[in-house]
Parts: sequence; structure tokens; C-alpha cells
Amino acid sequence: MTRFLLCSFALVLLYPSGIDMYLVGLPRIAQDLGASEAQ
Repeated sequence: MTRFLLCSFALVLLYPSGIDMYLVGLPRIAQDLGASEAQ
């Protein structure tokens, strides 16, 4: 049970930073896919 709680706590802590890293990389992802900013 302790392991489950620790894993859940880690996911809750890391989720916002994962979103921040994704948003920072979004222009690069769009460039790699050949999409315009409007798409």
C-alpha cells in the first residue's frame, strides 16, 4: 500500500512539469510535422 501511495504522489507531483515540457516543445513538434500555427 505504501508503494502505491508513493507512486500516486510522484505522478501528482510530476504531472504539471510534464505539461510544461510538452507546451515548450509544441512549436518544434509543429515544425517537425510541417503544420502551420493555425492548424
